[in-house]
Amino acid sequence: MGGVSGQDCDDDESPVHRVTIGTPFAVGVYEVTFAEWEACVRAGGCGRYRPDDLGRGRGRQPVINVNWKDAQAYVGWLSRDSGVGYRLSSEAEWEYVARARSETAYSWGNDIGRNRANSTPFNSSTSSGTERNGLDPEPAVLCARLQLCQRI
Repeated sequence: MGGVSGQDCDDDESPVHRVTIGTPFAVGVYEVTFAEWEACVRAGGCGRYRPDDLGRGRGRQPVINVNWKDAQAYVGWLSRDSGVGYRLSSEAEWEYVARARSETAYSWGNDIGRNRANSTPFNSSTSSGTERNGLDPEPAVLCARLQLCQRI
């Protein structure tokens, strides 16, 4: 785990170290949509927080402008509503899935290329909206629904 490529790594990504994930886990294929988030809000969950879509549309669009606490509220509601235990992935689980066994800077190679990931700096006028009010710049990744390298 960590910056195995040595390319563009932050200080907290080294030294590279082995991590064992002791139990099997599942990660969903798709991101949580605004429609799914709204179901949580209508049911009295998710802190009744309705994130701004920044004019991109709601419905089946991936929900944006949620932080870690918001995501925790969602998986808590989803677990109660479905009777199935959902949780956020750990950092190690997220890296394992996102890396896809690669040892390059990105799962597809060392060059970010075009249209691979949103690399817009946070808190800029063109921000992707994966953070809310400058808080928690790490995107909240839901184990229930996940599309890798979309907004990391």
